[in-house]
Formats: sequence, structure tokens, C-alpha cells
Amino acid sequence: MATLQIVFHCLCLYVRDEENRIVHVLMPATKAHHGEHLALLKHHSFTEAADNTRSLAGWALDLGPASGVVELETLNPQQERVILDLTAVTGGRTVEKELVTGRNKGVKARITLRAGGVAHTVAETFWRFGGRLVEMVTHVVWEMEIEDVEAPLEWVSIGADGDPPLASLSALGREEGLENVRGKPDGRMGYRLHVYHSTRTDLKPEEVEHHFRAFYEELLDHPNPTPEQLPRNRQEGPKVHCGSGQAYLA
Repeated sequence: MATLQIVFHCLCLYVRDEENRIVHVLMPATKAHHGEHLALLKHHSFTEAADNTRSLAGWALDLGPASGVVELETLNPQQERVILDLTAVTGGRTVEKELVTGRNKGVKARITLRAGGVAHTVAETFWRFGGRLVEMVTHVVWEMEIEDVEAPLEWVSIGADGDPPLASLSALGREEGLENVRGKPDGRMGYRLHVYHSTRTDLKPEEVEHHFRAFYEELLDHPNPTPEQLPRNRQEGPKVHCGSGQAYLA
């Protein structure tokens, strides 16, 4: 067994399959939402690109055992810092099963997690969402145990050409630097990857609102979200990243 930490950055929707204890991380298509997000896998060993990334666009990956054992309660990290619940704020809209099983133009990339849970989250600032002030999570550190790091990773093309971005976890090599619940390195050895679904540059707060519409329009069949269903932050300050959301499987 070996520990894997995946750090998910920016515009990712965590779809909860409560019945099977699985989480699908969906990266929505964003061409129509004020600039396209890139779906990227990053590791320092990916030296063929200057930014150490490989494209995830058009790929779906399953990680973990056949039967799901995800710690679903960890998707609610604390009361103020939240992975925004889009099913709740829309009065019950859910993600249809075909979005987490096959190919769909609304999904740019997908990673299915069958074990583990959220080890740590990062939030940059406060936003008004659903009638209250919350810290919208922008980075999620997911931790899980992998039984066989030598085994080929289970990639399926949902529109990609060429070879998958990573053959197996063993190609990465174990390293120090896994994080504890406070986001600090704790000396453990394991495997660590970063998944980005973000623009090349940081965004202004009003741009985040526009990009966030992709969750509703591409994944929840909700083309006209109300102002209360979008994160709003008009304060002066630094540029920010898009945040994360969660929804339930139909």
C-alpha cells in the first residue's frame, strides 16, 4: 500500500454518489464562459513542458478499489470554509449519470475517486453565496491509499487523442512532502500530483462569477443561475482563483 495525495485546483465539481460511496471530480467545458480553462496534470518530473504539466483534456481516470469507500463527510470541511453545495442552492438539481460514465461535450475531463477523502482545503477570501458569507474552497487535497502503484492507471478517452498523461504512479517515484490536516508537510512519504482546471492567469472576482456559471449550464442543466447561486465578491484586493462546488448524483 502507498499513500497518494492529489491536489485539485480551481474549477472542479465534486459529484457525490452517496449510494456507492464514490466521488466524481468533473471539470466542465468553459469555452462559452469568458475564457477557457485548461485541464492539466502537474508533477515536477514532467520535464517535457516548461510548466511541468500534461493535458487532461478528453480523459477520464478511475482511482481506487472496485467498491467505493470514500469518506463523503470530509467534503464538508468546516462551517465557514466550504465546497459550495450547488444541489442545495438550486433546490435539488443533480448531475445525470451519463456525465460520470461516458463522453459528454459538457465535461472536459473527469477523475473518479473510489477511496479516501479530503485531507485539507484552501480558501483565499470570503464570498457571498446562497445568502451568507463563506470562504469558498479553491484547492482540495485528496488523500487515498493505493494498493498497487505498479498497476497501469485506468484511463478512458472521452475525446482525447494519443497516449494517456501517466502510465502508472510508480513512474513518479515516492517523495516526501505529504500534507497534514493543517496543510503542513508532515514527513510522510508517498505520491503527490496536482490537477489544475484553471486559466493561465488569476482572475478578477467578477470573472470568477462568470466562470462559475459553467457548473450550472454544462453539468446541472440549469442555464440561468440567479445572483444568489453565484459567488459574489466586489471587494478591492488581489486577483483570485475559481472555486469548487459539489453536487449529488441523480
